[in-house]
Amino acid sequence: ATAIPGTTLTNRATATSSVPDVNPDNNTGETSLVVAPIADLVTTITGPTQFTVGVSQPYEFVVTNQGGAPTTGPITLVITLPQGAVATLTPPAGWTYTLVGSTLTLTSNNVVPSLGIVRFPIQLSFPLDGATRIDARVGGGGEAVTSNNDASLALSGTADTTAPISVVER
Repeated sequence: ATAIPGTTLTNRATATSSVPDVNPDNNTGETSLVVAPIADLVTTITGPTQFTVGVSQPYEFVVTNQGGAPTTGPITLVITLPQGAVATLTPPAGWTYTLVGSTLTLTSNNVVPSLGIVRFPIQLSFPLDGATRIDARVGGGGEAVTSNNDASLALSGTADTTAPISVVER
């Protein structure tokens, strides 16, 4: 079962016996606890879903802490780009990144407060036309809810057919 942070949970127990009890006042007990708030990271991707091959366009990846507590520990945002994509970015202060093949990984030990937002504006261009996608996954930060950590953006690209054609006469 999942309890909502801030909820008070109470457990009550009663003992009975077929044998007479000399002290029936101690046959019940109760204890309560308040569910502690936790961090809950989610990510979103926004940007154009149509692209022209080789033309750079702005995309934004956003990490939001929807939980009731600040993050604790390192946070990682992993973005899977289409093969051959070119990414240009300046990560927010306190974030580092690596780009290996088509995987862009951003990491930070920064604390993201409850309801805090971190934005990652990234310029992207794609080398091939057709259907493709961008995937992102955020994790870490001491969160326990991982069912909402993924985002995807479907893309469709076309080649630039308006480029001038040079004809050389021989």
